[in-house]
Amino acid sequence: MSDVIIYQTIEDGEVSLVDGAIELSGGLSSAAYLALFGGNIQDAGRKDDSAQWWGNEIEDDPDFTYRSATQHALRSLPVTSANIRKLEIAAEGDLAFFVNKKIATAVSVVVDIPAANRAHIVCTITAQSEEQIFEYLTNWGNQP
Repeated sequence: MSDVIIYQTIEDGEVSLVDGAIELSGGLSSAAYLALFGGNIQDAGRKDDSAQWWGNEIEDDPDFTYRSATQHALRSLPVTSANIRKLEIAAEGDLAFFVNKKIATAVSVVVDIPAANRAHIVCTITAQSEEQIFEYLTNWGNQP
C-alpha cells in the first residue's frame, strides 16, 4: 500500500510532484507527518476539547485520532531552550501509536532551535529492526 508523501514547509504541509504525478511512499513518513501536524491547530489536547479535528468524532480507536500535541506546542509554547524537552515529549506522544499498535518497536525525538522562531524536529522510528528518520524544519511561535 502507498501513501502520498507529505513534507513540511514554512507554510506547513505540501506534497511533491514528480513528472506531473504525486510522489508516493510505502513507508511510515505520511503517518508520522499527520501524527505530528494533522488535526486542528486550536486543539489543546484535553479529552473534552471541542476544538478536535472533526474526523476524531468517527474514530473509535484513540490511537488513530489526530490530536497533534506537537502542533499545539509549536503554537503555544515560547521559543526557549527550556521548552525543547516539552516539544520532544509532545512529539513522542503523537508518535506513540507506532509502538502501541506494534508497527514499530521504538520512537525517539530530538529537537533543536537552528534559528529564531524555528524548530528542527528529528524523529527516529525503529520498525522491523530498521531505523527510519524523519526531519522537519518548521516555524515555532505564533507566526503562520
